[in-house]
Amino acid sequence: DEMFAKGLATMVKAVDYLTQFAPVDIIGVAGNHDTVLSFSAVEALKYRFWNNANVVVFNPPSTPRKYYKFHNTLIGYTHGDRNKPQDLPLIMAVEAKHDFADTDHHYFHIGHLHHNMVKDYQGIQVAVLPSLTKPDNWHKAAGFLSKPQAVLNIFHPTKGKEGQLIVSK
Repeated sequence: DEMFAKGLATMVKAVDYLTQFAPVDIIGVAGNHDTVLSFSAVEALKYRFWNNANVVVFNPPSTPRKYYKFHNTLIGYTHGDRNKPQDLPLIMAVEAKHDFADTDHHYFHIGHLHHNMVKDYQGIQVAVLPSLTKPDNWHKAAGFLSKPQAVLNIFHPTKGKEGQLIVSK
């Protein structure tokens, strides 16, 4: 499919670019409509960068939520279609209890709702990340008219989230 090939080529270019500045860790998070395609795209990245010591790919297929420890920060990832945002902090504390206890800063990133929003639940931020894709006819009919955007969060090794860059299409 042309869209898959274009998306994969864009991801390869992005990873190639980013590895010029720092190591890149890729965390695969499946969507609710494209489970196989999103898993396959991240697997393709894993094989494309197989011999690159600056690229690590984490893509277990059967894990609905993934956790990434960055120094003093724990970040959870899930698509967001199966859990209520307010439940994610407690789910994180249970599923990733050792990393949770070992870190001072906790965040969860979800994408299902396709708009930019951050809510704090007892000190744990749950961020709904926007999508770069334009609303299709179904989204337009349902009134979901968010502007295409991407969010880059910047984390400090000891202070947690330190900044954010928003890119609009």
